[in-house]
Amino acid sequence: MKSKFGIIALFDALGARSASVDASIKYLNAVKHLQKEIISTLRLTLKGEFKSKSQAKIFRDLKPRFFGDSILMTYYVKDVRKFDKYFIRIAFIIRCLIADAIDKGILFRGAISIGQYMESKDVALGPAIVDAADWYDKMNQAGVMLTPSASTYLKAELVKIHGENYNENRPVDWLILEDIPLNNGNSIRAYVLNWPQSAININCAIDNKPPLMWFYNRMRKIPVSFGSEEKHKNTEEFFKKEVKYNKERLENEIDEERNSRMNKKKK
Repeated sequence: MKSKFGIIALFDALGARSASVDASIKYLNAVKHLQKEIISTLRLTLKGEFKSKSQAKIFRDLKPRFFGDSILMTYYVKDVRKFDKYFIRIAFIIRCLIADAIDKGILFRGAISIGQYMESKDVALGPAIVDAADWYDKMNQAGVMLTPSASTYLKAELVKIHGENYNENRPVDWLILEDIPLNNGNSIRAYVLNWPQSAININCAIDNKPPLMWFYNRMRKIPVSFGSEEKHKNTEEFFKKEVKYNKERLENEIDEERNSRMNKKKK
């Protein structure tokens, strides 16, 4: 096996290991649906973002693997000069997956790593795999974080693209630098994917429901086992915070548009 450079995503379903037989069957049926969703999201991405066949080729190297209660994605970055395009698209797919999983009653949490790895049809190993495996089950809430090493790598890419004055805390709306709660009671400052944004823009729009109504209608169907209550609480707080941010951003945009029109009339 030859070493590759790429993006690794590893995550698991909270509570699936201790689920009853009926809950396990429900989980397996939901996973089948999510496998189809990944493919359809990837097709949508290719159709919406890339017109030429040469540009679309970079997405043929995304390989999702479902096993047990976990998902492993390996994404071979053939052209490092286009790393930002690779990362934007896999981040979009993962954010949609997290939101779609909540729609199906599953809470996923995990980690993204960036670096060298090796893989065959059934085996994946190497430093980037180990990095993702070290961190995928450490976050004390649903969602997907970047490992500390991946966060540093991404910061270097952001500086290269935007210069040193870029917004480190929120370089784009779908990526946030957060104090992420960990299972050991500590926290670590690293990037996390803003999956609530995908839920608000896609899932809530499809259901024609306000974000909090959509969220609580889904979460009340997910059992809260003893010891997992903090994960559910942190997930709720993260979602509510992003709903508030999104509302304030839209209000600011409306105010700016109103002020702009008023200034044009004065002239």
